[in-house]
Amino acid sequence: MDWKRKILWVLLLLTSTPIHLIYNSAVFTSMSTQDYGVIVVPKNYSENDSLVNDVLSEDAFRDFVGF
Repeated sequence: MDWKRKILWVLLLLTSTPIHLIYNSAVFTSMSTQDYGVIVVPKNYSENDSLVNDVLSEDAFRDFVGF
């Protein structure tokens, strides 16, 4: 290879490496983890019991939990 081609390859290597590092870090940081909630209830809890005091809170709770 002549020296012009070698210089072009070196410039391509030097300019593409930071671009790939920035792109990969942006992709990896935007990936989310699985999110889940934990609810602690007493042992004597039955399906008819309510975990909240009023109806509006119960509806919001059921929407959030998904049942």
